[in-house]
Amino acid sequence: MISQTITEYKPFKGEKKGGS
Repeated sequence: MISQTITEYKPFKGEKKGGS
């Protein structure tokens, strides 16, 4: 749950939500 929110402005993966 928290990981999803973090990925929005912190794409640590680079291809989840902020990778595009």
